Amino acid sequence: MKLKKEFLYRTIKEAKDGELEELRRKALNSLWRQNYHIQPPYGLLNDPNGFCQLVDGSWKLFYQWFPYGPVHGMKHWYEVGSDDLVHWKNRGPALIPDSPYDDYGCYSGSGFIAEGEYRVFYTGNHRDEHWNRKSVQIIAREKNGVLKKELPAIADVPEESTEDFRDPFVWKEGRGYKAVIGARLRGDKGAVFFYESENGLQWQEKNCFTLGKEFGYMWECPNIAEIDGKIILIFCPQGLEDLRYENIYPAVYLIGTKEEFDKETAALLDYGFDYYAPQIAKDSKGKYILIAWMGLPEIEYPSDKDEWAHCMTVPRELSLKEGRLYQKPVEDLKLLRKNPQLYKTDKDIEIELSEEKAYEFIIRTSGDFECSLFYNTEKKKGFLIEYHEKKKLLRIDRSGLENTFGEKYGSTREINLEDSSLLRIFTDKSSIEIFTEEGTVLSSRVFPIPLEKDCCFKGEGEIEIYSLEKIEGIQ
Repeated sequence: MKLKKEFLYRTIKEAKDGELEELRRKALNSLWRQNYHIQPPYGLLNDPNGFCQLVDGSWKLFYQWFPYGPVHGMKHWYEVGSDDLVHWKNRGPALIPDSPYDDYGCYSGSGFIAEGEYRVFYTGNHRDEHWNRKSVQIIAREKNGVLKKELPAIADVPEESTEDFRDPFVWKEGRGYKAVIGARLRGDKGAVFFYESENGLQWQEKNCFTLGKEFGYMWECPNIAEIDGKIILIFCPQGLEDLRYENIYPAVYLIGTKEEFDKETAALLDYGFDYYAPQIAKDSKGKYILIAWMGLPEIEYPSDKDEWAHCMTVPRELSLKEGRLYQKPVEDLKLLRKNPQLYKTDKDIEIELSEEKAYEFIIRTSGDFECSLFYNTEKKKGFLIEYHEKKKLLRIDRSGLENTFGEKYGSTREINLEDSSLLRIFTDKSSIEIFTEEGTVLSSRVFPIPLEKDCCFKGEGEIEIYSLEKIEGIQ
């Protein structure tokens, strides 16, 4: 979908009478509105921003949002909140691109607590009369529930960087604060810059880390985590030619110490079709929680015709095992469970399910198996998950579904998997997330027709199925 520039670069304050109501009506009537995933009320959602647990234990999250359709136009921040990382509630637009420093978009950033108050550090996007970009990094401080913008904390890009310099991520270290910012260096090398601050307001550049041209021309959405004494750099490199990374842009991580990282540790965060721009936050117990945009740029999705696009993943808890990140669904997702069913089988079985399509499947197996979800009993097709014991290979294939998209990047994904004994799978009206016993995840969007709703399993195993509660606060 293409909109003229004058429509792409409007704030929500410039909406015409009845325009937003019509967009909302179309989105609500969509066949693919999610039951329990964070999604935009209308328009386009992308990067998670400002993810943070507050002093009172509640959670705050924003996302990049363009109100006027499923395209990447003038970016606002839209806010949602939760007490348990599961039951989210829409709170509305929070940052609007209306200052001289962000008048062409409030781009991505992070949230943190300093001196007892919640703050965000984000990228302001400005363009001059020749359409040249100017990138500045801005602090906003929450006062009485409203984010108040300060003057830019970092007004200029580093000497080595182009104006593609964005997405600051902040964490507390000792008595002060540190930040990492993604960049495109002159000469088209992706990199991150590290900064530090005593008070979270004034920032000083410390150093730059890059792996050269071979690891992409731009690194977006960086995060830093420290787990079991290891430092993990999470980021999204653009321009990789490595065939291991099948999506248009991957999300990867490196493991290292302080500001140096070993490229031999590079691994994907998610092996599904639709995943980008993860953001992490540390909870009160010291655990890292991750949430990501379940979608990708530069791909058209079937829900575009309904004037909305994209959703978030379910939140995941991170740990480090045998030198690799291990991810599992946050514990409180179990609060959504209802109507349990249990099937034990050593033959082919078809299970009739509801058109709500919101389920958790726990599959325990031994040996080869095939499981088709969003299964059409008439056409005998669906979203295929299959495991080959001898090859130790888990494969997914979404080509059996009626609505296809993103085919340029393939319709199958594969991962090596030694332990197939347990899979936890979360489905919603337009998504599927597969968690393995080894801590790897495959996240994908799907857009099933009404007949694509059942389950077909071939093999020996046990299938536990829970219906999942609809969360009204994010409809």
